[in-house]
Amino acid sequence: AQDPLDQVRVSVHGLHTEIQQKLEDLERARKHKQDTRDQLDALESALSEVENDLAVERSKAAKESVDSHHNLEEAAKLDFMRDKVVSMIERHVPLLSETGVEHEHGRIDTKSDTGQNAGHDTKDEKAPAAHNMVLVSHVIIGSEDYQVGYRFDKDLTVGQLHNDVCTHWGCSRHEYVLCKVNADESVEPLWAQDASPEETEVKKATLLHDGSILNPEETAQLHMVRWEDVANFKEARLQLKWDQEHAIMQNPPTQQDDGGDPSTIKTLRHGLGYATHEKVAKPYVEALKPWPGFHHLIKTEGGMKWSLPQVRLSDFVGYGILIMLVTLSIGLRARNHAFAELRIGLEDTVGSGDLGPTPGFGAIAFSDIRFDEQVWAWFHGTLHHQVWDDSSALRRFYTPVGFLRIRQQRASSSSCPGERGIPPVTGACYHIEVGPDAQETLDLSLGQDGAEYGWSNYSDPDVWEPANENSGFLYGRLQNYDSSGYSVYYNLSEPLSSSDWARDVDFFKQVWIGPETRVVVAEFTVANFNLGGFVSANFLVEIAASGAISAVSELLPFSAYKSSLEDVAEGIDWLTLVCVVLFVGLLKSLTNMNALKASGRRGYMYFVSATGALNGAIVACAVVCRYIRMQGLPPDPATLAAFHSFRAEASDQLLAGFFEAALALGLFVRFSLLFRFSSTGSRLFHLFSRSSRMLAFFLVIFAPIAFAQVFLACTIWGPFLLGFSTWLRSSMTLLSALAQPFKDIDQMEASGQWWTGVVVLFMFFSTMVLVLGTMVAIPVHAWWEVDLLDAHEPGRWSTDEWLEWILWAPLYDRLTGNQSGGRRNSGSAGVEEEEEDTGSSSSSEGEQ
Repeated sequence: AQDPLDQVRVSVHGLHTEIQQKLEDLERARKHKQDTRDQLDALESALSEVENDLAVERSKAAKESVDSHHNLEEAAKLDFMRDKVVSMIERHVPLLSETGVEHEHGRIDTKSDTGQNAGHDTKDEKAPAAHNMVLVSHVIIGSEDYQVGYRFDKDLTVGQLHNDVCTHWGCSRHEYVLCKVNADESVEPLWAQDASPEETEVKKATLLHDGSILNPEETAQLHMVRWEDVANFKEARLQLKWDQEHAIMQNPPTQQDDGGDPSTIKTLRHGLGYATHEKVAKPYVEALKPWPGFHHLIKTEGGMKWSLPQVRLSDFVGYGILIMLVTLSIGLRARNHAFAELRIGLEDTVGSGDLGPTPGFGAIAFSDIRFDEQVWAWFHGTLHHQVWDDSSALRRFYTPVGFLRIRQQRASSSSCPGERGIPPVTGACYHIEVGPDAQETLDLSLGQDGAEYGWSNYSDPDVWEPANENSGFLYGRLQNYDSSGYSVYYNLSEPLSSSDWARDVDFFKQVWIGPETRVVVAEFTVANFNLGGFVSANFLVEIAASGAISAVSELLPFSAYKSSLEDVAEGIDWLTLVCVVLFVGLLKSLTNMNALKASGRRGYMYFVSATGALNGAIVACAVVCRYIRMQGLPPDPATLAAFHSFRAEASDQLLAGFFEAALALGLFVRFSLLFRFSSTGSRLFHLFSRSSRMLAFFLVIFAPIAFAQVFLACTIWGPFLLGFSTWLRSSMTLLSALAQPFKDIDQMEASGQWWTGVVVLFMFFSTMVLVLGTMVAIPVHAWWEVDLLDAHEPGRWSTDEWLEWILWAPLYDRLTGNQSGGRRNSGSAGVEEEEEDTGSSSSSEGEQ
């Protein structure tokens, strides 16, 4: 008999052999499993590549398709290819034939249809794939939502998700309920609060991917809300419905449709009784919140989308034609009138202090007059010599025409402020300035026989004359003056000897002009027949209540005749006006308003945008310029039998030229804005937009410092220097100091003493260093932002796209047989235009 120990040893050996064999089988199974997994990964990779290729081909086919039949054909091809891929997977991995294959579009059932599904048409449209992720929002009314995303499998129930969410946020399972938002934006809890425990458990046992919980055709999102808030939502919903039915709300809230936009989610935090849509920042943007600089830089990724139509070739043609018409009109008139030469010639003679052969008076330029004797020296010598002496420099090129008027305005008497100072010795006080209620208008009693003076046949210096509407206002340094006052007239066609003129000037000096006189004006008109123009000359001598004198000359050239070139320019002006009104005022306005309405905005917003305002200014300039020129030419100065001031007519002609130049400027600016259709031009205008906002904020911050400088300078130097005597003059003096040093720095130092150095140093650092440096730094920083965020290189245009951009839409449709709007709706040159910030504006509102 065999020893029992040997039997045990044999048994153990057999078991060891069996175990070793099983381990080898297990290792082979593991290798087979790994091989199968490798094959599955390779097939899934191949499937992904095929799907990507199919997606690309489908995208190309969709772009090139012209009717729905082509789309159906492509869908059939896609289904055929998908079935082929599934069959290939089944042959290589039989295990997957029992479970189906998952991919990014959902699950593909690889089982053969049997029974009731055997006759199902494989070309039927596939059902949407079930969700495997859900976004849960913790709703707190009046505050931001807390959100968390869950990836789940097919076995997860509603109750399990509810428990997990409550545990995550530490909320009570009895106080909170999961809700969904229906298609009408109403809120529906996933189970009722008053339901029985059995019904509640049935609802909580529902699988999460069930279509009644998460609609496969909508974004997977649930909301965790308090039961009391759910009740409030129902009440708000009922109130809203009642208000709408009874027409109590004139503008009921509209429920927006996100249109499947993945950048928006629904929220209930406003407590309105229905869901609203809000933009969701991208995760990497939110992750940069601890670094505000980076977060602010990228949170507006892509810039502001341009909502008005892109630039067409017709815009370049239309504005280009208008520019040609305006510049041609300006050129024709500039060629006919040398206004600058007309003015300079008179200023260099009458205003220069040229006395000619007149002895006894020192030569002085009119602008250099500072005290009383200089005034009468200029009247005695320069004025008479240049106007009446045939050998003068003025009469060599100019001919005085009409009449010369010498006029004064006298201040009326007022009570003397004796309690604030010592009254004058004479006991009479007068107003500081002349005006409607502070001007002497009574007849003067000078006690002189006027028959022996040169003006005796034409005027009475004792009688006050009211203002003439043709004369307008004269602008002095101390105040502005109308054309009223006491006047004497001289006929420039009659000779006047120097002795007679000296007698008249002595009368003015000793009898007619008194302490109440505030201004003396010499007004006359000269003609230059070589240049075909006239000059209205006005020489003002302002006499302050302190006796200080300020001399101001105003020389306004004008034309009293029309040449053949002006007739041509007149016709061009009418053509320009018609084109501006039709093209800019009507066509562009209607086009842009319709585009705004098509984009969901109000059409009238075009008029408050930057470009709408610019187009309106262009139309206004064209209309005003034409209206001024329709007033006609002034009368011929050589044919007048009485004095006539041509200041108003000369000012109107210069004003018409100003509006015509403003029209040209507006058209050139508008033409330059058209270049935003290109990538490079768009980036430059992005730079202007970003820079203007930052510069505006900086100037608002700097404004108090600028005002402080004005008040400080006016206080320190105002009593001593005319340039700082008022706040306005102080502002102009300080602004001019940015371009050139102070002209009166010695007088400033003498009057301001040690304050001068302190204030000038403060102005240098606060203005020259801070302001100018910052205004350079802001565009540099803005360009860095634009170059970093808005750089875009468009693709090349095809011939068809160029034709669509060049041709009018109906003409393009007829010539090519294609439907216009593809390239035009997608943005010119592949670049979406940007707004000028009308929230703003416009900016701006806006281009076009």
